[in-house]
Amino acid sequence: MKRVTGIFALAGCVGLLIACNRYEWIPDYETDACRNRKVEPSVPVPPPHFIPSSAEGGRSLSGIVMMGGSDKPAHSRVTLYATPPVVTNTDSLGRFTISAPPGRYRFLVRTLAYKSVQDSVTFPPPTHSVLAITVDPQALVLDGPCSGFAVARVRKPWWKVW
Repeated sequence: MKRVTGIFALAGCVGLLIACNRYEWIPDYETDACRNRKVEPSVPVPPPHFIPSSAEGGRSLSGIVMMGGSDKPAHSRVTLYATPPVVTNTDSLGRFTISAPPGRYRFLVRTLAYKSVQDSVTFPPPTHSVLAITVDPQALVLDGPCSGFAVARVRKPWWKVW
């Protein structure tokens, strides 16, 4: 009888210790410090727009992708959501050319480690113009605090026992 009572007492103590464990591990982006973090200001970038050029218009869209806040070209991947999607990369000067039938299309510009640009464009583009796209020069945080690759130890709410 004493042995059974001792086992129940030990089980009760273990249960009490588990219930008193008041900490849990959560992804770092769910902490109050990350939720209330102020976004750092970035350079204002204009929306994609057409600029005059000596290039002939037609069934192709010519464009240039630049970094905001400077005149540096951006090596980017440009996707035009047609059927099937048209994907091209910019050259070393940030230029690209895409051919598509007439219509309105959505496009996406992705630059490695920078914010993507998404907008729409109508084909055929205006004659003697190129599409100027400026990407936000603020690099995306892929490591460090609030990246989602770490966990943080936080205090559990009083009502949680699991």
